[in-house]
Amino acid sequence: MNSRHAVTLLGISLVVMTAGCRPGGSYDGGNERDAGPAPEPISVDDIGASCLYDPRTGENPTNQCARGLECVIVTPDGAFNPLGMTLGAFEDQFTVPLPDGTIEGYCSLVGNAAQPPTCPLGSMLKFVRSPSAGGGFAAFCVKPCSSSAECGGTRVCDTRFMDLAQGNALVSACVKPCTFDVPDCTFTGVTFVPAEGGQTLATLVDADSLTGGSVCVRSTGFCAATPSRGAGDKGAPCVTSADCAPNAACYQDELFARDRDDGGKGFCVARCRLEGNESIGCGPGAVCQPGLNFGFQFDPLAGGMIPMRNSQGQLDLSNGVCFSQCQVGNDTACNVIPDTHCDVVDGNAIGAPTVGVSMCVPDEIALQPR
Repeated sequence: MNSRHAVTLLGISLVVMTAGCRPGGSYDGGNERDAGPAPEPISVDDIGASCLYDPRTGENPTNQCARGLECVIVTPDGAFNPLGMTLGAFEDQFTVPLPDGTIEGYCSLVGNAAQPPTCPLGSMLKFVRSPSAGGGFAAFCVKPCSSSAECGGTRVCDTRFMDLAQGNALVSACVKPCTFDVPDCTFTGVTFVPAEGGQTLATLVDADSLTGGSVCVRSTGFCAATPSRGAGDKGAPCVTSADCAPNAACYQDELFARDRDDGGKGFCVARCRLEGNESIGCGPGAVCQPGLNFGFQFDPLAGGMIPMRNSQGQLDLSNGVCFSQCQVGNDTACNVIPDTHCDVVDGNAIGAPTVGVSMCVPDEIALQPR
């Protein structure tokens, strides 16, 4: 995708040099393995092997990985998340729900930012946000791929991360087939950013893909550059980000618990930043409503904001989305934005307290849907 860019891991070698341990898997819940012969050395072929979680049995899926590896997985029932990922919506590209009700994970050598694993030759180190891990980030090994034939039939060989790179070329891995434009096809990367007294690791989001530059081709499960852009903005209906104006993305209908009888349309979102009472990035007559951060509201690094980096390396922050202001009881101002009405936002639906201002909002996040 022509808009993607690699995140340079400045100083990452200093972190890696602190340790080269090889943590073992966790064999708990009465599922410990019997003692046996000494395990074979871990090779790149062991990385990415399938491990299945069946919610009907609850067995630890790590037991299916080679000894010394962990099943990288985030199960919907919360039973297993060995890396402690808190930004799973963006960073968990490896857990795959299967038609028979089981969940597929990714066998890997794991560690953390303080003690990263020594990845086998041919695999690459990947960090994900995990406040409970040493250094605030979990680490595991990812095996690159060149075609989906290498991915076992349940995953696709696609580029999803900005920090898996060789030189200036981004590297593909066997990842889950995408379902949504956002967050599945919103690319992330862990890198160092400026902080008080020096620098700190942070998960950054590619600004272009967060603002509609990437779409999910559901028929194939691959992410692709948005072929063209429409005119939708500030809550206008959409099916994909191709329906939205430049700098806006489609937050698709299935992301929300409320399912409107409108043919499965979502709504276009332009990101913004609310600082005090100032809406930054929305333009005249619009207000920034915090929310739809998919987990970044729990990230203390950015104070509840999504850190975004564009292709020029510039850093910006977002904590909300733009909607046009209106007066309750008068939907005239909302007539120019189809499928919206004048209401306040439902904080539970958007994941943040409402600013208390009436806006032209779609039913998915309206306090009183129609």
